[in-house]
Amino acid sequence: SRPTLDVFYQVPAPLLAAAPPSAARPVVVFVYGGAWGSGAKSNYALLARFFAARGAVVVVPDYSASAGATAGQMAAEIAAALRWTRQEVSRFGGNPDDVTVLAHSAGAHVAVMAMLGEGREECVERETACL
Repeated sequence: SRPTLDVFYQVPAPLLAAAPPSAARPVVVFVYGGAWGSGAKSNYALLARFFAARGAVVVVPDYSASAGATAGQMAAEIAAALRWTRQEVSRFGGNPDDVTVLAHSAGAHVAVMAMLGEGREECVERETACL
């Protein structure tokens, strides 16, 4: 099945009032670890709610963290989640130009691979993310 992602955010209290919409909020994308073979986004809902309660829009993508998946496949799935975030997060009040990627353990490795385009030469030479 195709990996999915969860988005956590606070709905502003004056949503029903005639007040102008608040400024776009910072975005946190959290990539969990799991030794390249386990883990699930649902395990990190508490962490996501913590950041959301403090004003961030939080995206927690799932990816094929299983023994049958390659690191390249995992990186491609996280790269797709990062692209989705940049394109769609404004619908949830997030600022697509203020995205921070947080990750731990194998998730950090996969996130870096995703941001570096899985080692593609044109990305490494420019020292930029290829998203």
